[in-house]
Amino acid sequence: TTKIGNLVVPSMGIGTISWSGKDLTTLENVELQFLIKEAVSSDAAFFDTAERYGSNAKTALGLGWGETEQILQQSLKAVGVSVDHENSKLKPVIATKF
Repeated sequence: TTKIGNLVVPSMGIGTISWSGKDLTTLENVELQFLIKEAVSSDAAFFDTAERYGSNAKTALGLGWGETEQILQQSLKAVGVSVDHENSKLKPVIATKF
């Protein structure tokens, strides 16, 4: 891990750019939720995302409109992980760019 101010950032993380571009099927949602749960329990809960990430065309044009950020939020909620650091034992770190 690396400490930046008061924030402890895991050394390993997951990029989210490939999470978009299509409607996620039920199976894909289950797999994504499993991946997130494993990442959090393995201290690899560093997620790299960006407002511009979306379908291939949207990403190329910078018009993702936060698609992967929304998918990440929904998936974290689905596995019971709160991004509210004050009230959560599990503390994911989310890096976003705009």
